Amino acid sequence: MHPTVIWTLNLAPIAMMLGIVIANHIMMHRRKGQTDQVEAAKLRTALLSELRSLQDIYRVNLELIENRGRYLISTRAPIMVYKNNLGRVTMLLEHAEIEKLVALFSRNDIIEELVSLHSNGRGAMSYRLLARYSVDELKQMYAAGIEHVAETCEELCKAEAGARAAASAPRFTSPIMLPSFRRPANVEA
Repeated sequence: MHPTVIWTLNLAPIAMMLGIVIANHIMMHRRKGQTDQVEAAKLRTALLSELRSLQDIYRVNLELIENRGRYLISTRAPIMVYKNNLGRVTMLLEHAEIEKLVALFSRNDIIEELVSLHSNGRGAMSYRLLARYSVDELKQMYAAGIEHVAETCEELCKAEAGARAAASAPRFTSPIMLPSFRRPANVEA
């Protein structure tokens, strides 16, 4: 047998194994990307639910303040999804979403600390404001917080819509089908 035939026969299994390894990596990468998209969508859904709950508590507290109530509901309880999934938030969400979420929850912590500073705790879920404390600053913070929650929800919904559009877009388009490669119908060959 000729030496080139022998080399070809010896290299064929190696080339085939290399092709299989490359195809396997491509398929795993696609699956991982799809899994990340699904996980990000689930996390956005949970965060949206949590943010709507937080917004409801802000509204209730604002109503309590306006009705001269001295009790407020704690806003720390409904932020469990965010706190328990910080690693997933930074890994699965986009920069704009992360920025809005972190700013919102840090604002919530500031409100909560201000409330606890000027009140007596009544269990883990509510506070009784001290009589000498003026609530004007809290009213402004809760009103601004309601707006901030709405903006953050809008950002998460916009990102989710973008992710769904990207997932439904075709992954490969043939250059033959692109408009720049088509011949005009009225030009003769």
